[in-house]
Amino acid sequence: MDHTGSLSALKKASGARVYASAVESEAMSKGRPSRQIKPKNFFRRLLMGVVSRFMKATPLRADEILSEGQVLPVLGGLHVLETPGHTAGHISLFSPSTGILFTGDSIVARGEGLVRSLQPLTWDEAKADESARKQAALGACIVCSGHGPVVMDAASKFPKI
Repeated sequence: MDHTGSLSALKKASGARVYASAVESEAMSKGRPSRQIKPKNFFRRLLMGVVSRFMKATPLRADEILSEGQVLPVLGGLHVLETPGHTAGHISLFSPSTGILFTGDSIVARGEGLVRSLQPLTWDEAKADESARKQAALGACIVCSGHGPVVMDAASKFPKI
């Protein structure tokens, strides 16, 4: 629910356009997540089952579908990167001219460093590893993730996978 739970209300209040990959747009249009969360212990499975019954997202389709190779006309050209793993349709955005990488939840900040999305919140571990290597290879100076503080001097702080 942290991905799209309030997206419909936010769009209505702000008039903002919604951008997403085809996979994520399809899931949003159904008001459902694009991947199943896989808690390893019984208590967390039970908790997720109870919480998911009460947390519902209003269905909403993206205004524009983004895919690998597209360049958005902001920050000197914001490149769309397919970075599946956390979810099937996860994307990240990179501005080569500024060195800023927006990782969403594929890579998150922990203290001064960066880690890849962890179980049980990762849809596919192998794809998550591949996406983390892809993002590390960009040499980003600044990483803005979906969780944690902005990480400066980020090039050397990516997880070693």
